[in-house]
Amino acid sequence: AWTGNASDFEATNENGVQLMKSITFCILLSAAGLLLAPEPAHAYVGPGAGLTVIGAALALVGGIFLGIFGFVWYPIKRFLRRGSAQSEPS
Repeated sequence: AWTGNASDFEATNENGVQLMKSITFCILLSAAGLLLAPEPAHAYVGPGAGLTVIGAALALVGGIFLGIFGFVWYPIKRFLRRGSAQSEPS
């Protein structure tokens, strides 16, 4: 019961943290059990679906690469243009 004291809140907080750790442990243990005991799917992935997955993976890797390249190249390009503009005599 809440009496308005700070010690009541601290006791509730410790019990809440312990309960949260127990729930998290149970969820992780259940997930590990499901992953370690898989059932065969008996499914067929056709060539169209396989090529779609490969194409999507390549597009994702290419997009990430181009994004990183753009963030790196743009400041270098600005620096080179600034350097060439300063070295040209007016």
